Amino acid sequence: MKKYIAIIYVLIVISACSSGSDDGGEQNVTPTAAKLIFPDNNAECNQGTNITDTQSTVAFRWEESDNTTSYEVVLTDLIAGTKTNFDSSESELGITIKRGTPYSWYVVSKSTTGDEATSDTWKFYNSGPGTTSYAPFPATIVAPSMGALITDTMVTLEWTGTDVDNDIEKYIIYNGTEADAISEVGEVESPITSMSIGVSAGNTYYWKVISVDSKGNTSESSLGNFIVNP
Repeated sequence: MKKYIAIIYVLIVISACSSGSDDGGEQNVTPTAAKLIFPDNNAECNQGTNITDTQSTVAFRWEESDNTTSYEVVLTDLIAGTKTNFDSSESELGITIKRGTPYSWYVVSKSTTGDEATSDTWKFYNSGPGTTSYAPFPATIVAPSMGALITDTMVTLEWTGTDVDNDIEKYIIYNGTEADAISEVGEVESPITSMSIGVSAGNTYYWKVISVDSKGNTSESSLGNFIVNP
């Protein structure tokens, strides 16, 4: 009888040790965010392979991220506002894009468990034939955030602006209560990137920013909106 008790005891100990080892050996499978390499942020890209006068193939590169089985490159045409997704199993992907066009891009790292991590977002200008001056990148709206609820009758509009030539001179701000009928409400000289305006309670407001550089080139931000508490 003692012999059988001893055997059972040994089996329990082995089972406990095995279970503890499995728990302790469990690995983190959450991917880390990729670090972007090329095209460079806020810069001109002139290293692609030209296909036609209007298109070139650019090799997008990023550092491999941990615990990652696949990547998704999310590319946005900043003029057309169109977003395109590309899958990749490697940390480099050639994509054919428009020449003479500004883009933004980021990379989503994915694991087999369905977890994801998103890189920073970079902007670049894909060079075109005979281009000597570049329009600013469309300004990025910062605040108020889309659909934000405002409780004051004064609101500070904030945005960021960048340009390959680094020669933005001013920003022109448009605002109004109808998305298709906003009007100019003022302008500020660069590097100022904010402006306070008066608003009325109970209204939804729409706004955008026009960036203007020293050559007269312009770009238009996306349309923001916020609601003033009634």
